[in-house]
Amino acid sequence: MLSYLGVEIPAWMDGQSLLPATAPSPSRRIFGVSDVKQRTGPSGLRLLRESGPPNYGVSSVMMVSGNQWFDVSLRDGEVESGLVKGHTGADTPPVPEPEARALLLERIRSAGFEIEGLATQASANRLGSR
Repeated sequence: MLSYLGVEIPAWMDGQSLLPATAPSPSRRIFGVSDVKQRTGPSGLRLLRESGPPNYGVSSVMMVSGNQWFDVSLRDGEVESGLVKGHTGADTPPVPEPEARALLLERIRSAGFEIEGLATQASANRLGSR
């Protein structure tokens, strides 16, 4: 959107333009927040509970690579995975789950998030041993 409008992208903003001249590779890995903790209030006026540091209400982080998705819980470090329903691309090589865990943990660390009750490094050691 910003590229289309000719607006410089702020340094704090993460992501890439989707315009054809600068579009990212279709096989890129996509990271994002996949769930937030409990919200209260009526629709349209909801408040996010536990919205302070270090996780700012985020309860899980996800990655999509080709036709695969991976989701790691910031509550306990558990990873879930599956196939993206209706995915139409075919050229992205599969990501082994240990590699997906490592990529997600690195993203968690770089964002300053923590897995509750565990230091991130301890979480990486525990998850890496599976």
